[in-house]
Amino acid sequence: MEEVNDYISRLRKLYSQEQPAELQRLAHTFKANGQELGVTRLAAICQEIEDCGREAIFAGVDELIDQAEREARIACLALQEIV
Repeated sequence: MEEVNDYISRLRKLYSQEQPAELQRLAHTFKANGQELGVTRLAAICQEIEDCGREAIFAGVDELIDQAEREARIACLALQEIV
């Protein structure tokens, strides 16, 4: 969960500072982590954030980050129940 909080915090910061290249890279990394864990909804949302970063489009990214945070929290809770 700490790692999730770190990713979300960093995504929010990059969004607020309008740093598209860094936003794209971080979203790509977060997406890959989601894919490794089989969290496909999170990975899909991160792909959208990554695409926005690539195109330097910031409209709606804040909502995507909120969605990513919700999906990541759900995944963390599910994983805790498995372990």
